[in-house]
Amino acid sequence: ARWLNEGGVSRIASHTAVRNARDPMVLSHDGRYYLYYTGVDGGIGAIYARYSEDLRLWSDATVVSRGGSGGFGENDAECAHVHYMPDSGCFYLFRWHSAGQTNVYCSFNPLDFGVDHDDKKVAELPVEVARIVTTGGQSFISSLHSDYTGIKLSTMSW
Repeated sequence: ARWLNEGGVSRIASHTAVRNARDPMVLSHDGRYYLYYTGVDGGIGAIYARYSEDLRLWSDATVVSRGGSGGFGENDAECAHVHYMPDSGCFYLFRWHSAGQTNVYCSFNPLDFGVDHDDKKVAELPVEVARIVTTGGQSFISSLHSDYTGIKLSTMSW
């Protein structure tokens, strides 16, 4: 059900310097929810995160990924997807950028995938809007078709 805040709107944060906030995704981990989204501040695109324990009250925004080989432009931090791997304790951020590929970053901290550097970058994938689904011990990766007419799905291994 839609929940309205004290201002009578469903927005999580109504006062923010970040403009063009978009592409939200929520990850539940250890009793906390992490909201990842794209935003632009000062003409620089970045992946932001907030966290909550009840999905109603959220922390202030934190930049979790920006720059590096993923770029600094307004469209260079798109469609964030974070996947947690319990066996390793690692969080993986899949971040698309305007060169048409997805950079993958690995971190033990769900709020730090590298800001203005590639120290946590582990891969580049030729996919757009990557999403990871794991079921029955098998992982799958989805991606948009390059002409945006549908979604493709493939098995994957880590």
